[in-house]
Order: sequence, then structure tokens, then C-alpha cells
Amino acid sequence: MKSQKRSIRLGLAILHWFCPEKLRESIEGDLLENFENDVERRGYGIARWIFLFNVMRFFRWGIISRNQFQMMHFNFSLIINHIKITLRNFIKHVGYTAINLLGLAVGIGTCIVIFSYTQHELNYDAFFSDVDRMYRVNQTNIWAPSGGMMSSTTPPLARELQENFPEIISATRINTPGSFEVRYKNTGGELITYQEDQILAADSNFFDFFNIPIIEGDPQQMLNGKNLVVLTESTAHRYFGNQSPIGQVLLFGDDKRPVMVSGLVSDLPSNMHFNFDMLLSMSTNISVKQFDWSWVWTQLVTYVKIANDVNLEGFSTKMTALLMPKVQSTFSRLGMDFDDFMKEKGTWEFELQPVRDIHLYAASIGNRIGSVGDIKVVRILQLMAVLILLIAVINFINLSTARANIRSREIGVKKTLGATVRELGVQFQVEALLMTFIGSVLSIPVVKGLSTFIFKQAGIKIYFNWANDLLTLCSVGFLLVIIGLMAGIYPAVYLSRLKPISVIDQQKTVRRGRFNLRNVLVAVQFTISLGLLSGALMVTKQLNYIGKKDLGFDKENILVLRNAGALGDQISSFRDNVANLPEISGASVTMAVPGEMSFEDFFQREGSSTKLTISQVKVDPEFASVMNLKMSTGHFFQKHNEADKNHAVINETTAKLFGWTPQEALGKRILYPGDDLENPEIIGVVSDFHFQSLYEDIKPLLLLHIDSPMWGDQRMLVVRYHQNHVEKAISAIETAWSHFTQDSPFTYSILDEDLNRMYTRDSQLSVMVRLLSLLSIFTAILGLIGLVSFTVDQRRKEIGIRKVLGASSGSIFFLINRQYIILYLIGLCCSVPLTWWFLNKWLQNFAYHIEISWGTFIIAGVLLLVSCLLSVGYLALQAARANPVDAISDN
Repeated sequence: MKSQKRSIRLGLAILHWFCPEKLRESIEGDLLENFENDVERRGYGIARWIFLFNVMRFFRWGIISRNQFQMMHFNFSLIINHIKITLRNFIKHVGYTAINLLGLAVGIGTCIVIFSYTQHELNYDAFFSDVDRMYRVNQTNIWAPSGGMMSSTTPPLARELQENFPEIISATRINTPGSFEVRYKNTGGELITYQEDQILAADSNFFDFFNIPIIEGDPQQMLNGKNLVVLTESTAHRYFGNQSPIGQVLLFGDDKRPVMVSGLVSDLPSNMHFNFDMLLSMSTNISVKQFDWSWVWTQLVTYVKIANDVNLEGFSTKMTALLMPKVQSTFSRLGMDFDDFMKEKGTWEFELQPVRDIHLYAASIGNRIGSVGDIKVVRILQLMAVLILLIAVINFINLSTARANIRSREIGVKKTLGATVRELGVQFQVEALLMTFIGSVLSIPVVKGLSTFIFKQAGIKIYFNWANDLLTLCSVGFLLVIIGLMAGIYPAVYLSRLKPISVIDQQKTVRRGRFNLRNVLVAVQFTISLGLLSGALMVTKQLNYIGKKDLGFDKENILVLRNAGALGDQISSFRDNVANLPEISGASVTMAVPGEMSFEDFFQREGSSTKLTISQVKVDPEFASVMNLKMSTGHFFQKHNEADKNHAVINETTAKLFGWTPQEALGKRILYPGDDLENPEIIGVVSDFHFQSLYEDIKPLLLLHIDSPMWGDQRMLVVRYHQNHVEKAISAIETAWSHFTQDSPFTYSILDEDLNRMYTRDSQLSVMVRLLSLLSIFTAILGLIGLVSFTVDQRRKEIGIRKVLGASSGSIFFLINRQYIILYLIGLCCSVPLTWWFLNKWLQNFAYHIEISWGTFIIAGVLLLVSCLLSVGYLALQAARANPVDAISDN
């Protein structure tokens, strides 16, 4: 029975902690009797867990409240006395105190910063009323060869949903009309012009659906009509200053179309899944009405509000079944076989996605009208912050238990004078809570410093809105108390249970086991630090790989003028003028640049029913030379060749999917079901290049002549400048621009920087992982310094005797660090498989990625080992070189 009691001592200890003495004997007897019965029926292993479960069932207020708590445990003067003793110990052992406080400050500060960031991410769109009933309608991605889901939908979808589905309370649509030059002539006659990129268009019921605060205007009428626009507060101030914008007229686009300001709304929250500076009425975009019949013109985002009791899965199935005939009728109208088109894409489906999930759970689906985050990144950062805090807590536990010998006389005397285990436990718990409180105060500058660093290095603004939320603030305070209790519970139990007879005698020491909890915790610290450091190195290597990967074109030294369409018929003359500048090596007019070539449409192979969704882009003959594209076979468009207006150049992927070799593709024709393009003849096949991000495989691409009758009138200019002449090139181009137009602002971007922005999310993750890995190593090394310092103090006489007997400084150095080197190796063995698994999952997000190599773990292991040895080496060498006479004679 004694051996059984020892095996279930955890459960008994918990029972003794909360159960009053007058009930303890009977409850314990019943529990042990049930335990013996369970051992016979179910086996010893299962019986132990059942016993622990039965103990926890007694943890209820009706039993706990019958405790006769001694007031001395909670006496205010006694607590003050505990605090005084704690502060004296802090001052007496200032080195250990500083290590603990610094570690806790870093851990708590890191948690606060990451908590604030992730709270902001997790609360996207939470401020909308009825947000729990708001859904975005997604559909099968008909433009991807392999299908999948996308957020873009068609014009008639919202109407059909409202007319045929009683479960839907309301529906609204948002469109992306594109960027515009917007002009306004102020009262002084000055023409103000801005290039506006954040423009959306929406249905008239938009403000009934999304409760965005309205400053001026009637929400029912602001978008009800043609040529109406709603402005945000900051946008209105840019144009009109402090005067009311209502009724003012803005001139949109190159044709200077007048649009009246009909409403003014507050600036949008930063954690909303879409953003706009200007919101046009839907009828202002005539293309939406023009394609009201089409179920393949996917240029809108559709939202619905549904009743609370609707089964989403069943509703999605019903929605797909009822709408499918209408989808098929569109294909019939286009002369296309629906089943043949969908053969590689699976089935055409519609599904509902909660609005609150769009930001973090739509990485693969996308967000046509805003950016997307990734819940995996949020969870990774939360986990890393908790791990850093865990390292700090481990430091506190390790240093507290390691210094048990120092506190032993104090404990022994107090026990001899009648102090109970519980009273001593309260004292050490107060010590941990006080340490946590001081660490929390010291974390304030850490929070400020980390927030500033993260903003400068990663462009992430940390919002502390939770600080104004009383409930969240109380939760943070409660969390700090939990941290203090976690940090102090084991030292409190460990120290308060030391035997008075064995600890009063200074010559006796607390037993030190080879594989005690302290060693386990140190190994855990090494595991965490090695994992974070390895992860940081791999993330950096992947991003470097992306930055240096051959994209199939030369992205360096390219300027992009996206509003070049404002030049109208003069754009070709402007291109030739710019191309002749001494700082410029070439210029080209194009409809889009790599990273933005996503104008998909249906095309068919000549002599076959095979149809593909192909990205098509119109470019001029200079495009290939400016972008340094490589031709697989054939030739590119030629200057002054009128026949090229009906020719095409395809990429190797298009030829392959159509079943041609590059040579076989020459002279073949591409068939287009629309009315605005004669079937173009293929004159060349360009080598595959990445015209979209490296998250995706290379897709089929069709390049048409800039003067082709194919739809698409967007124009931009790409200019290649000579190396190291970017400032001169920009100045020269701006001068040329001013000669061609006076009322359009000169704006440009650098293509390399534009492409890098596609990987902003991963760049931010890289910065955060590197920062958090360094903080984890710093915190772990702090604890290691404390432990080595304590080891040196405890073993000073032993070291002195060994030196007298002829031990070398090197052997002493190894003696002191041997234990930690072994724990480091254990941590390395534990870290590698866990980190490998996490990294492999992350790399799957990229269509093109590096392979995980052992070299990364070797580099991380060497860096951490060297950092640790350098940090604690001074202490070990100082002990190894000390005069042994001083150590031996020290009483």
C-alpha cells in the first residue's frame, strides 16, 4: 500500500492542499479504496489516472469553503513582512535578481507586443454589427488550370441569390473599377490632381450592409445613382480642406468624367478586410451592367447576410444546384462545352465564407479588395512569444531551486520555530509574484523598444487598443498573476519541503541529482532556442532564394509609370522620347507588368476542342528587349509590322497544355470565342517566366500586340535605366513628362520593389522570427550565466583542490561546462525533428522553395553553442585561473 501511495502522491498532495482536515481522512479513504478496486479491474496504469480524476472531482466550493483558513496566512502585516524579506533577498543577491528581472521583462514585454499584434489580426471585421451572419460568396476558380476556390464572382449572382433563396436577408456587391487620376479645380482656380489607387464601387445598399460610420450624407441615397462617389474623411480633407465635400464635383480619369460627392464617412479601421479612399456607385462602372448576363465575368465580390438557423454546408449545396443551369447557359451562349472546360477543375461550386474568416483564413482563396493574413503566422508568433516567456520562467525556477542551499538556513530556522510548509510556500510565492510585478513594470520600455524596432524593420504597426478595454486589461493582469504563480509554485514547494535538521547544518547541502528537474528545464531552453534559431535561418534562406531566383526576365533597373495612359495618343511619342535619353537603355508600352498579369480569358486551340483559361496581356514590340525575355523559338513582335496586330506570342506552358512542342506551335492559331479578336497566329514562343508570384506555378500566358483589337485599354510604361543612374533617370523622365502633359502627376515605382511587396507577409515573418529567436537566445543565456555563476560559487573549494592536485585551466573549464554541454546536445537532438516538421509545413506554401538541409541545423547549433560558451566562458575561466589558496582557505 505504501508503494501505491507513492505512485499516486500527486493526487494526494492536491487533495491535502484544498481539502479541510476534518474531511480529508474519510475522503482519502474512499479514494484509496476505489483506487484498489480500479487496479484489480483495469490495471495499475489506468487506475492512477482515474484516481487523479476522482481527486479533481472533489475540487469544488462546497468542500473548499469548509476550510478554516488561518488568518496568519493572509494577514496583511505578514504579507508586508514577506515582501520586506523578499526585497532584502533581492538586494543581497542583486546579480541573480537582475538576471531574473531582465529575463521576465523581456518575456513579458515580448508577450505583450505579440499579444497586441495578434489581437489586432484576430479581430478583423469584429466591429460590424451582425458580423456573425455576414458571409462572402466564393466560387470555383475557373481561371486556374487545377481549379480551387476564389473570392471573385459574377454580376448576376447577388440578384439570383436574393430572388431564389429565402434564407438570405440581404446581399451586396463590391467591384474594383481600377485606379484613376482624379482632378478638382478649387475656388482659386487651381487644378488639384491625385492618382487614386484605393477606389472601389459598391451597390446602393452597401451602408445598410456594412455599418461604417457616416459623417454626412443619406445612407440610402449616397450610392443610388450614376456618377456618385463617397469619400473618407482624410481623402475629403486632401481635396477640400475643412469645407463640406457634399455636392462637389470631381473629374475622374483621362476623359475627365464628372462625379459628384454624395457622402462622407469616417476613415476606415485598420483591421477591416477591405479599404477604400473613394467609393463609387456601382452604376458608375458601366462594365458591371454590360456583363449582367455573364456567369464568367468574375470582377465582383458578393456578400450575403443569412438567417441564424441556416446550415451552411447544406445551403452551399443547394446554392450550387440551383445556380448551375444559369452557369451552363453562359457557356452555351459563348459556344463552349461546359463539361469539357471543367474537366481539369473538378466541379463548379459556390460556398459561403464568414466575413470574420476572410483576413486570416483565405490565404489560398485570396481577397480581391484587400490584403490577406495567415492564421498560421499568427499561431507561430503566439507560440514563439509563449516560448520566450517560458524560458524566462524556467530561469526563475532554475535559479530559485539552485540557490536552495543559500536559503536552507533561513528555511530550517523558520521550521524549527514552528513555520508550516504552507506558510513557507506563501512566502516564496509572494517572492515570485513580486518578481513578476517588478518585471512587468520593467517590460514597459521593452514593449516600446520592440514596437519601434518591428515598425522600422518589418513595417508592422503594433496597436494597443486592448489597453482601453477593461475586460482585456483585467485578463492581462490575471495572466501576469498566473505567470507569477507558475514561476513560483515549484520553488515554493521545493524549498518549503526542505527538512530542518538537514538544512540548519551549513556543512550539509541539498542533494543534487544527475537528472533533476533543473537539468530538464535547461534542456528545454536549449531545444526552444535552437528551434527558433534554425527556423529564422531557414526563413531567411527561403526569402533570399526568392529574391535571387531566376524569374525568366531581368527585374533590375526597371521603372514603371502606371498612369502613362493619361498621355493618350502621345504615349508612343513619349516612349520614343524617353528611350533616347542617355540614362535610359529602353522603354516599352504594356498593359501590365510581371506580378500583375492576371487578365484571364477563354482560348481554344485550332483544330481541337481543347480550351484553356489563359492570362492575356497586350505589349509593344520593345517589351521583350526591355524585360530581357528569352525566346524559345520564333520571334517577338516587330516594329512597323502591321500584320503583328493579329499575331500572338505564347509561353512554353501554353504550348505544352495545348499539346504542342514550341516548334509545332509556330503558325498555329489561337481561337477566341469573343467578338473583338480575330484568331491570332502564333509567331513565337517565349521561354517561361514568372509573371505571377512564386507561390504559384507558371501559368499559360498569351502576349498580344499593343494595338490588337482585343479588349483591354490600360496602358503603362516600363523603362530600363542604366545601372546606378536611377536618380538621373527619374529626373530626366519627369522633365520629359512635363513637356507632354501638365495636368497629370508624374508617378512611378521600381519594379523590383513592387515584386518584393508580393512577399511582404513572409518578409515580416522573417523579421519577427529573427527577432524572437535572438530574444529567446538572450533570455536563455541570461539563465545560463546565472546557473554557471552559482555553480562556480558552490564548487569554488572543489576547484581549488583540483588545481592544487595539478588540474589544468582547460580541464576546470570543461568540468564547469560539461553538464551544460550534455544538456545542449540533448536539446539539439530534440529540436531538429520538431523544427524540421514545422519548416516543411511552412515551405509547402511556396510552389518554388529550398530544401531543408542539415547544414542549417549545424550552423544554428554552432552559433548557439559559441554564443553560450562566450557568454559563460569568462566566469568559467575566472574560476579556473583563480588562486586555489584563496578558495581552500575561504570559510
